[in-house]
Amino acid sequence: MYLVRYSEIGLKGDRTRSAMEKMLIRNILSALRSAGVDAKPVRQNGRIFIDCARGPAPEETISRVFGVKSFSWVETVDFTSLEDLCNSACSYFRDAVAGKTFAVRARRQGNHPFRSLDIEIMLGQMLREISAGVDLEKPEFEALIEVRNSKAYMFSRIIPGPGGLPLGSQSRMLALVSGGLDSPLAAWYMMKRGVMMDFLFISLADPFDTEIVQEQISRLVRNWGHGYRSRLHIVDGSKFLEFSRDGGLWKYPNITFKKGLYELAAALARMTGCIGIVTGESIGQVSSQTAENLYALSMSTSFPVFRPLIGMDKDEIVNAARTRDLLPSRNLGEFCSLFAAKPVTSISVAELESETVPDSAIAEMLETRRTVYPADASPEHVHNEIPDPAADWEEVTVDLRKPETYREWHVPGAVNVSLDDIEEYANRYGKNTRFNLYCSEGLLSARAAGILRKMGYSASFYSLSEIRQKNVSVMDQKRFNI
Repeated sequence: MYLVRYSEIGLKGDRTRSAMEKMLIRNILSALRSAGVDAKPVRQNGRIFIDCARGPAPEETISRVFGVKSFSWVETVDFTSLEDLCNSACSYFRDAVAGKTFAVRARRQGNHPFRSLDIEIMLGQMLREISAGVDLEKPEFEALIEVRNSKAYMFSRIIPGPGGLPLGSQSRMLALVSGGLDSPLAAWYMMKRGVMMDFLFISLADPFDTEIVQEQISRLVRNWGHGYRSRLHIVDGSKFLEFSRDGGLWKYPNITFKKGLYELAAALARMTGCIGIVTGESIGQVSSQTAENLYALSMSTSFPVFRPLIGMDKDEIVNAARTRDLLPSRNLGEFCSLFAAKPVTSISVAELESETVPDSAIAEMLETRRTVYPADASPEHVHNEIPDPAADWEEVTVDLRKPETYREWHVPGAVNVSLDDIEEYANRYGKNTRFNLYCSEGLLSARAAGILRKMGYSASFYSLSEIRQKNVSVMDQKRFNI
């Protein structure tokens, strides 16, 4: 049997506390069922007991249920006196204490003719003879006892949970996710506060970036989303790229793109009953996230925007995402980088108001929306095409970076083409052409590869680090298998 503890729920009023306890039990049972574990709950004042088999599966599962502060596998005994209790405890802990320094920690609830300290003293005296002595500061073993009325629960290990509030105890919100690690972590922190989280991904390099995000959000929801069936909305954001081109609609693309994301997310949130937008923004992390730019962006929307990572630095964010298994399977770079050729670090509210994101464009992009349930769907793997080396392919390697970076280093024989010109350039070749595309991080080349595949060409994409690591000639690229 597992004893489950919570913290913040215990501070609520009676009605709210009771409702949250029931919700927490429901979420734990749902999580255990998804792991194939049969369980029965027992609810007591301030504690929840889960009667199920002991093992790694239930422990891993319970440790990822929001609202659980900690839990322990316990041995339960009935007792009639202090001596009866300590004799049972001595038998239980005897083998584990043998030859080790130890400490006894006890706590009680209910009316008893003895104190918690009395349990610690008597049991400590019984165990001392077979141990290496008492060490209250840094013991090798802790004998832990919780007494509740006429029952005692004995255990030696406390397993931490995520804490927070039960998922589903707060209203639904919409997280803007981008394929990086910041936005899923921001969603995680809001889920920890009980928020039912849906997700919006605006794809700029479908199907490649979509695959990565689907896998990442599926992991988040399957591991941590016990208590709510999250939805992932996928929208084609190609329209934003048209507005940001030279001579296009936007003068400040790195900021106006963010404004467009807010407006699209707000429109979808209103359609789906979400009461807020959640982002992974952190002050000063990139040009669009300076305090001045975030102020202007916040003033540009009437819809609430929540930023749980606002005061965290990048190292904190990376470490927190890693420990929660939220890192992407492959990093193509943040799609904001496509709009940051001339970044603005301090835009005024008036300047941002002068930048427009047409309502018609928002409506057009929302019409492309498709919705999946990440807990249920496994994203279809999209292969980075590797043609048969024996096939009669005409090889063309394209460097999509800026001309000045292309001149510093490029793959031998690679041509320098901008994303805007890739379709026109590809039309010079027949359909037996194999395009190898690369850029700084992979997102721009993934976007170009998606365009060329839709045109009927064979195309693969690479980041600069992948190209440098391989350090191969154009002909060697037939052997790439990334």
